[in-house]
Amino acid sequence: MTREVLAVWTPMSLSPLLWIVLTLGAYTAAQRVQRACRDTAFANPVLIAILLVAGILLMTRTTYHTKTCGI
Repeated sequence: MTREVLAVWTPMSLSPLLWIVLTLGAYTAAQRVQRACRDTAFANPVLIAILLVAGILLMTRTTYHTKTCGI
């Protein structure tokens, strides 16, 4: 990540509000994917949201300790 992104991301990553908004946003996006797939059961919005959030956590290298310190 670039320095500018890290300068913004690091303080925000400690806020539980960020993770709630991220989770709800991922679920909303996953619902749209399911509708685009004609509501098939294989496009499960919960599974898609989990994969999206997990991908973001991996890309930002956010540790479990970082997520639980703010709570």
